[in-house]
Amino acid sequence: MKKMDRLFLDDPTLGVLGMQDELRDLGLNYNVKRIRRLLRKMCIEPIYPKKNLSRLGQARYVHPYLLRNLEIDRPNQAWAIDMKNRVKAGLVLCSDGFGLHVPNCNH
Repeated sequence: MKKMDRLFLDDPTLGVLGMQDELRDLGLNYNVKRIRRLLRKMCIEPIYPKKNLSRLGQARYVHPYLLRNLEIDRPNQAWAIDMKNRVKAGLVLCSDGFGLHVPNCNH
């Protein structure tokens, strides 16, 4: 599982078959069912193009950007959150533009 995790961190687009090929190159011959089960157990899902729901006409409601003309000049005035690829590692970064905050995510 450690080698699978290391391979996935190197290439997050590896699916079950790609992971099987990479493990075979390392001399580890595992069944597709076993690799799929271990990837599910580790909560690993490859990054691949999903449905494009942001095309015009498909979105039900387009939310306006409320911070467009707002000048942010003090802490805690506006917050942003970055959750890309860090959610699986249990890390969520919050920023108010002046500093960075890592909340306690014990669940």
